[in-house]
Amino acid sequence: MWLEQRKWVRSGMLFMQSRGFFFFIRRAHVCALKNTLKEEKELNVRKAVCGITGVFFALIVMNSTCMALAKSKDGLKQDKDRQMVMDTVNVTAKRYQAEDLDTGSFTTVITAKDIEEQGGNNAFEILQRTGGINFSASFPGGVSQGGMNGEIGIRGIKGGEQIMVNSIPIIEPTAGSYDLDQIPAIFLERMEVVKGSNSTLYGSRAMTGVINMRTKRPGKPAVGGQLTGGSYGFMDAGAWYRNEKILIGASYLQYDDLENVKQNYKKSNPYNSDLFNPKKYAALFSVQPSEPFVFNYMFNYTDAGYAARYLKKPSSSSRTDETIYHHYLSGTYEKDRLKATAFFNYNFMELEYDYYGNAQKPGKENKKKSYSTGLDLQHSTYALNTLFLYGGTWTYEKQDETRQDVKGSSRSGYYIKQSDLNHDRHLPSIFLQAEKTLFNDLILGLGIRGQGVINTEEDADNYFEPVPQFQAVYKINKQNSLFANVGRAFRVPTFNQLYAETATFVGNAELDPEYGWTYEVGYKFKTGRLSGTVSGFLMDYKDKIRYVLDNSDDRYYAQNMDKYRTSGVEWSFDLKVHDYVTLTLGGYGADPWEEEDDLREQAGPKWQVAPGVYFDNDRLALGLNAAMMFDRERGLEDYVNVHLTGSYKCNSWLKLKLKVDNLFDEDLVVYGNMTPGYSSQYEVLDPGMWVYAGIEINFDLL
Repeated sequence: MWLEQRKWVRSGMLFMQSRGFFFFIRRAHVCALKNTLKEEKELNVRKAVCGITGVFFALIVMNSTCMALAKSKDGLKQDKDRQMVMDTVNVTAKRYQAEDLDTGSFTTVITAKDIEEQGGNNAFEILQRTGGINFSASFPGGVSQGGMNGEIGIRGIKGGEQIMVNSIPIIEPTAGSYDLDQIPAIFLERMEVVKGSNSTLYGSRAMTGVINMRTKRPGKPAVGGQLTGGSYGFMDAGAWYRNEKILIGASYLQYDDLENVKQNYKKSNPYNSDLFNPKKYAALFSVQPSEPFVFNYMFNYTDAGYAARYLKKPSSSSRTDETIYHHYLSGTYEKDRLKATAFFNYNFMELEYDYYGNAQKPGKENKKKSYSTGLDLQHSTYALNTLFLYGGTWTYEKQDETRQDVKGSSRSGYYIKQSDLNHDRHLPSIFLQAEKTLFNDLILGLGIRGQGVINTEEDADNYFEPVPQFQAVYKINKQNSLFANVGRAFRVPTFNQLYAETATFVGNAELDPEYGWTYEVGYKFKTGRLSGTVSGFLMDYKDKIRYVLDNSDDRYYAQNMDKYRTSGVEWSFDLKVHDYVTLTLGGYGADPWEEEDDLREQAGPKWQVAPGVYFDNDRLALGLNAAMMFDRERGLEDYVNVHLTGSYKCNSWLKLKLKVDNLFDEDLVVYGNMTPGYSSQYEVLDPGMWVYAGIEINFDLL
């Protein structure tokens, strides 16, 4: 036992002393550190890093003095082997379980262990630290600003991703938004990301990729929870209970006010924005009355506020109180080759505006409600040495919204103009996919979906679009495979893009859907301690819907762009350099752009890199990872956010945890528009270093 403990300690020391570890820290620091930092700030950063490093060394010393885990080596090895098999299996790529080496697309599986190691508090933060993903946000952490949420992009392009929970789309139809920051990490069991067009399997909106999140389910009786506190009054509390029939979970997160997190540099009237005390509540319920049935329900709620403080014209200043919540409900029957799911999603947002800078100007209130409901069916059969997967989806979407705008002036008087937006539509579709294996090592797949859009508006166009896809996998051997795919993509406009008219945005009922094709070839391997995927891709689309500023009335009008595309290379590698040490590296290098009237603009970051290094000996776990974006769009500065995680397992049920975000306390620009010559330049700013510490408990009840 003592020799085993010495081995653990020696492994941890080698990890901390390795040249690669310190090179990673030093390189990330050099890339992100700005020359304008003051000496005092640099000193504080050095102190913080030294303090964190000291804590890590202290944890290693503690580890050397504790008892070995009361679990046999053979049992532990069997558990790990089973987990490694599950880590390479995904459901999203083919709509049924398949090994990654047998799928013809670039797939990423984020396991429960990955979620813990990366340290994200919610789904939005977890995805930021994943290779091939770029992101934007109107406020730090992805908190909504009047419906402008944190947004995930794939390979430099935003707006083409399909977001799903338990294989059910959750993108709301009014503005095409989703609140990933509301989904707590404690609820997530697994996340799967499939890049490229998936409209054949998942319909409209799955243009650039699919992100599918699986929540916790009933299973082995257990109870768990966590309590974390940290910088800026941060508090995160969550708990769950599970047995073979039900799972119940709850979560609460909050932090204090954040000042000047958004700065607008408009020359005529610049302003700064503050974010007020976000509070996030969430509940999860899953029941499995019998083996073929499972019912899932998740509730997410956010209460926050924000203010715009105008510097030259204080009378323009305003405050907005925001309430957002979602209900996600689904019931699934799955047995043998049949799967049927009924679902209902309800979305609500209330905005209360107070123009406190002008006592004469009345406040206003907007209420936005929408829901999606439908049925998804699939069945598979084997005939003629071919696997056939076929089915259909019907979705009904409805918008019910009341908007108020303040009209008039202080001289003539103000009044409220109210408008109601009530729109709905049906999205029926059917699909068929055939997969055949030739010569035991060549897997060919061909599929097509007929996607319909039935609008209920008078004189509105209806659509029925064929969406084909082809995939091929050549198994070189059990450890290596080549893959290729070609697919057509299709995405319908949102209700707001079609019909909305506000003081800021104007819809366009004549909008066409977005169309395009994606092409990809790649190589996958899994050899001993090293596994990875490398692919070259071209994602080419037309009629991109974008809001374009009209300087005549300072409003943004929805219109179809001529073209937009991204092409480049994506990679993902995992190397287990030691029994306890793992290195990961994901990212892409691409040329994303959009074009209108022969004017080409960069659409997203040209480089995204997500490196990580992790140590875990089942008692002590240490991790260092980063979200990096280089050569960004809109004149934005490079983004390098380094995250540190650590945990110490005191016994079979108690774990101490430590996390640090923005490890080097950099002045990071989350998003914005700093294009030279742009009249309304702005930046969304990261608040700085966040330090969290807390406990986690897990009890097996058998």
